[in-house]
Amino acid sequence: MVDFEQDYFKVDKLKDGVITSIIDDYLQGSKEVYEKAKLNPVRPKKESIKELTNMFQENIKGVTVEMSKRIRLEIRESILSGESNKELAGRLDNIFKGDNPTRFRYENRLKLIARTEKRRAQSQGALDTAKEVGMTKKWLSMVDDARTSDISKAFHKKYGDPSKAIPINEMFTAIVGGKTWSGMTTPLHPNDRDTVIYDFE
Repeated sequence: MVDFEQDYFKVDKLKDGVITSIIDDYLQGSKEVYEKAKLNPVRPKKESIKELTNMFQENIKGVTVEMSKRIRLEIRESILSGESNKELAGRLDNIFKGDNPTRFRYENRLKLIARTEKRRAQSQGALDTAKEVGMTKKWLSMVDDARTSDISKAFHKKYGDPSKAIPINEMFTAIVGGKTWSGMTTPLHPNDRDTVIYDFE
C-alpha cells in the first residue's frame, strides 16, 4: 500500500505527458497570434516550457500532498479498527471513485488546475509570438456573463479596449478587495477566462 501511495504521487512520472501537452497548448496560443500577423508560429522557447512545467508541478503538488495525507489517515484508521486488506482497499477506493465528496473536491481542483495551466501555456505562446513578430501593444477582452468575477471587471475597466492598451512588456495590474493581482498575460487570477489581444503600434 505504501508503494502505491509513493508511486501515485510522483509528479515526475507525468512529466513527459505534461511537457507534450504544454508544447501543444503553447503552439495553439502562438498560432492565434501568427494568424493575425500573417506570419509563422514561434517554436516554444525552452525557458518558457520549463517555467510552465514547473508551475504545473507546483500547482498539482498541493493537491497530491493533501490526497497523500488523506490516504495515510485512512490507512491509520483502518489499522486501528483492525480492518482487513479488502476493507482498507475499499476505504482508499472511496478517495478516488464512488460518491465520496472528497473525490469530487480533488477532481474539481485537478480540473481547475488543468484548465488554468492549459490557458497559461496558450497565453505564453501568444505573448512570445506577439513579441517575436513585433507587436507592441496589448489589451484585455473580457467574458461578460453571470460568472464574471469582480477581478475580471476591475481588469476590464483598466485595460478593456484598444484605447486602453498598454506596452507589451508592461504588467496588467488591478487591486480588488485590498489584494493586488498582476501578470504579463492571462490567467491573471483563478478561473480567469479573459483573453489578451495583441496589436502593432
